[in-house]
Amino acid sequence: MNGLWKIGDPRAIPAIRTALQDPSPQVIGEAINSLRGFNDRESIPRFIESLSHPDPGVRYQAAMALARLPDPRALPALKEHLKDSDMHVRMTALSAIESLGSVD
Repeated sequence: MNGLWKIGDPRAIPAIRTALQDPSPQVIGEAINSLRGFNDRESIPRFIESLSHPDPGVRYQAAMALARLPDPRALPALKEHLKDSDMHVRMTALSAIESLGSVD
């Protein structure tokens, strides 16, 4: 799934969004990564929700997506994850906040 966005066919987006419901953290993370590759701004609310996922890999992919697709709606959740238990999530949340132009 990770390579679907490389094909560049936006008709794949609905199927990829469906994968966000998968029970596998790996599948969810790959779906987020693919949607990020499509610059899919419609999925931003799902990326914000994914910041609360128990798997740090999913949280990291969600923060990466929000860094690439800055949206002020994500700021409260991103600020919470500056204290995430996973260092990569913390660093990527900071990067996403910086992409919004706000670090206070």
